[in-house]
Amino acid sequence: MDGPRLEGSLEGGEAVVRDGASVSELEARGHGEHAGGRFVLLPSEALYLVYEGRLSLRSRGRRVGFEEMVRRASEKDPGALTKFLVYRDLCSRGYVVKGGFGFGSD
Repeated sequence: MDGPRLEGSLEGGEAVVRDGASVSELEARGHGEHAGGRFVLLPSEALYLVYEGRLSLRSRGRRVGFEEMVRRASEKDPGALTKFLVYRDLCSRGYVVKGGFGFGSD
């Protein structure tokens, strides 16, 4: 693999993708959502794409690797790593995974 095909940035603790072609590709695969004029990935989605080497995230001009992304996501949500592992497993089985509907659903 030549490296990540998608580029994004961490803004306020959220993984944001701005490139129109990248947004279209992510939407077609069921990732992310439009929020506040931006295209935002859930932490589990961002972790999965970084883990798979398909997304490169930058924060303040430097690349954020998988381990740092796990640390940052876990600061906001202690269950972030577990959610990523479940998300990765479901994606590897061919499911399209979206966030829960309703109160407190993951």
